[in-house]
Amino acid sequence: MPKIIYILFFIISTNLPSAEQHYVNGIEELPLATDMINMPNSLIFFDTNEGKFIQTKIFGKKSITFVKNFYNDILPNLGWKLRENNKFYRKSEFLEIHYYMIEKNLVVEFNIKPK
Repeated sequence: MPKIIYILFFIISTNLPSAEQHYVNGIEELPLATDMINMPNSLIFFDTNEGKFIQTKIFGKKSITFVKNFYNDILPNLGWKLRENNKFYRKSEFLEIHYYMIEKNLVVEFNIKPK
């Protein structure tokens, strides 16, 4: 019986997703678009009296259109309102998203700053 419990625990624990794999680093509520991953060492985070300054990047082999549509669809569900192309706001924050290619990878840069 203890072996069965150990095996079940091992199977369950190895299949649990980690938060880092599913959300953009530094922006806990923002999910990663399909097949995109967090860029190592890209997170810059400052918390000041005025608010948070966050810059972080993700990358992958998806098209700009696919990823841009993903974030344009999901951000309003998280309280962000479109201000203009690739620029959003909510409460006391601005979010600007930059999309660019490096070799064959799409890089998406998220910048959050206080209003």
